[in-house]
Amino acid sequence: QLEPERVVSREIGWVGQFPRWAATVDARVFREDIDRLIDGASAPPPAGATPLDPGSSRYGNISQSIQTRGAELQLKARPYRGTELMFGAARVWLIGYKPEAESSVPRHQYSGTWIQRYGTNWSTTLTGVSVGALRWGGSQPQKSYWYFDARVGYQFRVGSRDAELALGVWDFGNRRQEFESGSSAPPTARPRRWPIV
Repeated sequence: QLEPERVVSREIGWVGQFPRWAATVDARVFREDIDRLIDGASAPPPAGATPLDPGSSRYGNISQSIQTRGAELQLKARPYRGTELMFGAARVWLIGYKPEAESSVPRHQYSGTWIQRYGTNWSTTLTGVSVGALRWGGSQPQKSYWYFDARVGYQFRVGSRDAELALGVWDFGNRRQEFESGSSAPPTARPRRWPIV
C-alpha cells in the first residue's frame, strides 16, 4: 500500500554567452520539495523465528517532507588558443525531518579545471575540488576536504588510428574517509593513483 514519493521542482536559470572570450555562464537557483516520504522502521521477528534470524523492516509513507534549496554556477571560457578554463560552484541547503538528513549533503562544492593544449601533441589538465562537511546516515561526521587531479597526455597516430599516452595523478589532497561507520578511528589516506592510460 505504498504510494510513490512526490517531487515538486522549481528553478530559475540564466545562460549568458560572451563571444569575446569564448565564454559561457550558466547559473540557476532551485527549490525541490519531496513529500509522501517512504521511511522504514524495525519490525519484530515473525513467530517461530530463531535468535539467528536477521531482523526485518517495515516501510510506509510518512507525513514528513524534505526541502532542498540551492544555487549553481558553471563558467566555461577559452581566453587563449589552446586554453580552456572551467569553474563550477554549488551551494545547497537541505531542510529535513531529521538532523541526519540535513547534514547528509555538503553545503558547498567548488571545482576548477585548466586544460592546456600546446600544439605539439602535448596537453595538460589540472583540476581542483573543494567539498563541504557532511555526514552520511550511520557515519561519523566528515570534515570538509579538497583534492587535486593532474594529467599529462601525448597524442599520436598508430597507422590510421588516433592514440594517446597519458600519465595522471588523482585525489592528491586532504587525508579523509568519506564514510566511517560509528567508530572514532583516525582518517586514512586513499592510495595515490599513477595510471598510464
